This record gives sequence, C-alpha cells and structure tokens, in this order.
Amino acid sequence: MVRLPEGFTSHSRNVKDTRLHYVVGGSGDPLVIVHGVWDSWWAWRDVVPALAEHHTVVLPAIRGLGNSAKALDGYDALNLGDDLHVLLSGLGWEHYDVVGHDFGAVAAYSLAAQHPESVDRLAIVEMVLPGLGIMEQAINPRPDGPWFWHMGFHLVRDVPEMLIEGRERQYMQWFFTNNASVPDAIGQESLDHYVDLYQQAGATRTMLEYYRQFWVHGAQIGELAKTKLEMPVLALGGDACLGDLVLQCLAMVATDVPRGTIPECGHWLSAEQPEIVRDRLAEFFEAAGPSTPVRQSTGG
Repeated sequence: MVRLPEGFTSHSRNVKDTRLHYVVGGSGDPLVIVHGVWDSWWAWRDVVPALAEHHTVVLPAIRGLGNSAKALDGYDALNLGDDLHVLLSGLGWEHYDVVGHDFGAVAAYSLAAQHPESVDRLAIVEMVLPGLGIMEQAINPRPDGPWFWHMGFHLVRDVPEMLIEGRERQYMQWFFTNNASVPDAIGQESLDHYVDLYQQAGATRTMLEYYRQFWVHGAQIGELAKTKLEMPVLALGGDACLGDLVLQCLAMVATDVPRGTIPECGHWLSAEQPEIVRDRLAEFFEAAGPSTPVRQSTGG
C-alpha cells in the first residue's frame, strides 16, 4: 500500500449520487488538484508537500476514478464540475484555486466556468479541452505526426473492455512509457498502485466513460466557452506531448493565460519533472490574493 505524504490524510464523502475519495493536507487557502484517468493523487506526491506549506491541498478523485465509487452515470463535463463544487462546498470552502490534469482538467474547467465566483485561479495541465476543435483534429490519423488513436478506440462499446480487462498492466504501461519523455518516470511502485486501482470492479468501465462522453463534453464546453473565464488561467504542457496546444486551447476560453511549457517532459508532468511543476504552480498560485474559506473540515 502506498503511503500518504507526511501531514496528509485520506477521506471519503457522499456527493450527490456517489461517494468521492480525497486526500488533504497542509494549511492555508485551499488549493484543489484533480488527477486524470490512469492515475490518482499519488501522481502528485512529490509536488504537494511544498505546496502544503502555504495551502490546504485537496486531491479529490473525481467520479469513478481512483478510490471513488464506480457510479453508473453522470460523467458529462457539467456534472463532473458540479461534483467538485458540491464536495468543496461541503468541506466549507467558498473560494479556492484549482489544478486539473488530463480529464481532471475537464472537471476543473467545468467547475471554474460554472462557478467563477468560487475559483480564484485555475491551472490546466496537459489537456486540450473537447469542443474547441483542437482535440477533434488530433483524433484523425496523420501521416506527419502523432495522433490520439486511443480516443476513438475508447469510444467503442464493449470491445475495449474485452481487450483491456486482464491486461491492465500491459495496457497502462504502454501509455506511461510512450506518453513520457523521461524514461521510467512511472516506476514499478507507481504502476503497481495504478494497476490495483484500475483492476477494481467497474474501474475499466468508469475510466472509459470519460472518453465515451467526449462529444457530450465537447457540446457542453462549447457552450461554456461562449463566456470567457476572467480569472488567471495557467497553461502547463509537456514539450514532448501537448506542449503549446494547451495554451492554444485555453486562449479560446480565458482572457488571462500565462504560458508554462515544461521542458523535457511528456504527459505525466508531476512524475517526470516534479520540481519544475512544483515551482511553476507555487509561483502562479502564490501570486494570487488570499481566498476566504468560511470554515475548514476534512471529515466525510
């Protein structure tokens, strides 16, 4: 079993029709870090101790991911963002900063777009939001560069489950290896942990739901994007993966987007270059004015 960073504790809380797991530690204004599919809070273990010196860091597992309950439905972007809002409101926070990686960024953006009065600053890490045309183009095969073949594959019903279940280790290892720039950034301990998580009953189904809602995500985000975010929004991309596409995407949905491409880095930024990611996030969030939590609670 993986160990929590010092000073962090693990909790679960009923949120609407499901139960969400989260890890929390530190003190100060709340900073919410939302992981994506394939991984968990563990991906941020080398980043959060320093951030927790100035923030109460909350790492929720959104609907169906990590150790959260494997809900049957509710995986559209609007509901994912609302899940986070309900969770954080239940913990007593009216204002917070947010980081989202991968599909956790879809939930984080949805939260900020639906509740801009609550999100002081937003960082989007290695994700291009559906519904803006960039990701839709990347799904198409290209003779002159990489394309996201798995997006289309995961949209198919039943076949991915048939081919992935029982082979989770090999399948996940392919993504951790081929979408990284730093060799072995996802080591054996991390792989063992992620395989254990995503071999849970229903976990393959819930992971795939994030992809199968792609067009629904896109339609909802397209509507949300008609009103641009006014809070500062940091774009962080790995130069060996999405890179400047993160910035191009966020420039379409926000008015204030500082850039932060990470060198020698692929998709798994917090594992590949944790010190750089830590410093970029600390600089971005510590430039913000204080938020105003009405109370703090960790229990669930």
